[in-house]
Amino acid sequence: MGHDEDAQGTIFVADSHNHCVRQVAPGDGAVTTLVGVGGENGFADGQCAAARFKYPCGLALDVNSHLIVADQANNCIRKVTTAEGLVTTVAGRAGQEGFADGEGASARFNSPQSVAVDGNDNILVADMYNHRIRMIAGARARVTTVTGSREAGAVDGASARFDMPIAVVLDEDGRLLVLEKNTPNQLRVVEASLSPPLQLAPKVLRTTQNPLQELQQDYAMLFDETELANVTFSVDGQRVPTLRCVLAARSPYFRGLFKSCKGMREGEGSAAGQDIVIKDVSAGAFCALLRFLYTHNLPEEEDYREGLAEG
Repeated sequence: MGHDEDAQGTIFVADSHNHCVRQVAPGDGAVTTLVGVGGENGFADGQCAAARFKYPCGLALDVNSHLIVADQANNCIRKVTTAEGLVTTVAGRAGQEGFADGEGASARFNSPQSVAVDGNDNILVADMYNHRIRMIAGARARVTTVTGSREAGAVDGASARFDMPIAVVLDEDGRLLVLEKNTPNQLRVVEASLSPPLQLAPKVLRTTQNPLQELQQDYAMLFDETELANVTFSVDGQRVPTLRCVLAARSPYFRGLFKSCKGMREGEGSAAGQDIVIKDVSAGAFCALLRFLYTHNLPEEEDYREGLAEG
């Protein structure tokens, strides 16, 4: 059973054997069920009582004050919006235990026990029977392995081994503290160079970083909204629609490029004959650059090989 507390003092509890997530109100301590139905296990995304969990174990608040839940027996990581009680699945597939890195439903876990969220909204997972610490990052929920191996053990260093990690937390320096099932009196420290959780950051840092993170997340949501595009690039035989104002705000190069395109009025960017041609770069590399300008996150190596379908 895990718990966390938001800025208003509401305590959220993963009530494992009741298969639900509950909340304790500040002040009077009134207990209510946020999502799931007491005593009914299963798997279902949905809102409030329509959602189902199977032995939810650990939980943590993300940077938007939504709950990230380690749904142990479903081998999934779930998200709960605390205001609406809407449950979605972030990564993993219900009923399919195993080990696989990948994006979203293509990833596999084996009895995830605990989660933590860093200041950049990366989710860290104690993946117990895989003997590993995993990380979920980005809008595409890309799952990677931070440390550990398929063989259990007690080995430190670059080739570290763990024996059933059951809890993971982040300290104020961005280090991971890991507790293992068979050594409950011992903490392992992983120097992961992560951003500390917002609640552990200095107060002045919290007040200045949070709005910036929200702005970056808003920009990231616009990246795939191609119907809002008002300029289109032609790159390596592909048409790449995007938002002129975002690129102009984020890059002096694009700002100058748009100024040099005389006569191109708002909304003409995707019209036939009005594409801006970019030479000597692959479509995948160009799209990776755009994603960085929108999200301020460095793309993964394979993103450079990904293009967009022709519009």
